[in-house]
Amino acid sequence: MFDVSRENVLTMVSAANYATLTTDAAMGSTAPGVVLRNIYEPTGNTAQLEYAGYWRSDNENPALARLLDVVSRRYSG
Repeated sequence: MFDVSRENVLTMVSAANYATLTTDAAMGSTAPGVVLRNIYEPTGNTAQLEYAGYWRSDNENPALARLLDVVSRRYSG
C-alpha cells in the first residue's frame, strides 16, 4: 500500500507508460509525457462516469476496507 498524491500517480504513469483515470481536479496538473484528456460520449457531451463497489464477506483486504470506509463516511447521507 502506498500513500501517494495525484502528482505522484501522474509521475508513475509517465515513468511506466501506464494510463489512469482521474477527476477534473487534475486538469492543469503536469508531468513529463502525460497528456490529460476529457472523455466524451458519442453525442459530444463530456462523459459522466459512475462507480460501484461490492464487498465480499470473505475479502480480508485492509486497503479496500479503509477505502470503502472513507467513501462511506464522505458520501453518506
